[in-house]
Amino acid sequence: MRLDTIERTVGAPSLGIHRADLLRLLAGEVSQGSIHLNAHCVGFRPEQGTIISHFADEQQQQTDLLVGADGLHSVIREQLLGKEPPRYSGYTCWRGVAVFEDQHVSPGISSETWGRGLRFGMLPIGNGRVFWYATHNCPADEQDRAGERKLRLSRLFGGWWEPIGRLIDATDAGAILRNDIFDRLPVRHWGRGRVTLLGDAAHPPTPNLGQGACQALEDALVLAGCLAEQREPVAALRAYEARRMKRSAAIIEQSYLFGKIGQWENRYSAHCVMGSLHSRSRRFSPDSSSRTRASHRDFGGEGSVQCSRIGKCLLLDALWSNKLTCISLLVRRPGTRLLGLDAQERGVA
Repeated sequence: MRLDTIERTVGAPSLGIHRADLLRLLAGEVSQGSIHLNAHCVGFRPEQGTIISHFADEQQQQTDLLVGADGLHSVIREQLLGKEPPRYSGYTCWRGVAVFEDQHVSPGISSETWGRGLRFGMLPIGNGRVFWYATHNCPADEQDRAGERKLRLSRLFGGWWEPIGRLIDATDAGAILRNDIFDRLPVRHWGRGRVTLLGDAAHPPTPNLGQGACQALEDALVLAGCLAEQREPVAALRAYEARRMKRSAAIIEQSYLFGKIGQWENRYSAHCVMGSLHSRSRRFSPDSSSRTRASHRDFGGEGSVQCSRIGKCLLLDALWSNKLTCISLLVRRPGTRLLGLDAQERGVA
């Protein structure tokens, strides 16, 4: 899929960027001394119109507000909402970044290839690097044998269209990450008093729509706006939550559904889905052949199906009569003092 298709459709660019590069850019926009690393928050307590945050090294921090942005297994969320296990999707995901140049992997082109219970996606992220991911149906907590992670991937995706095999080969084996895919069911509230949640701490989706980090950025934009508009901080937090609740819940459910369909192993069900997707893609654009590709070997163990982000939107539209939209984001900082607790860096893009 050509990413400039999105720009022509919605009037805003779609860019692939390495997570570390994005964090570096964001960090450059805040004053020195505002970011404190290796600060593991273990809880909080309200005190006389402020929040006292407690850290593992026995340090404390007093702030006007507390925004828990500490990821899927958020400590702040657990104290607010209680301890609940996340929902396992039924599949695991390997991820990697490789310095890689190939005629099939061009800047501004994103793709995802489907097999039976398997998917492989790739996206150029600048400076000659390509981010890729691979999914596979399996029980939770399954582990790769020591030193065999790259070999297993080569076996799972051997025979798939090039350059998938070469891209795996070009990736440093020690830099290939594996994480089981989880999300959480939407909740009716995720804040109390001067404390709220943001990003995966509040509404973690599966990554099927590529919306995890994007939804966190949307949260930041809306939260900044609410803090700028409202004089009362507590009212600002509740307004932020109210504005973000419906959209973030829809993303969770749509992404979970898409992942379930994308991981189907039944040959005939998969053929029906891809036939519908291919037909709708052709109606969407006269150049659809470059966005969705299929063959008689698809889902037969020898071949695969390639789809695109546009194809994903069309598939969800077919199922739920919903159209996903893309927005451009401009994040601005409020004047209110704020303590943001970010998740530990767990991987790549």
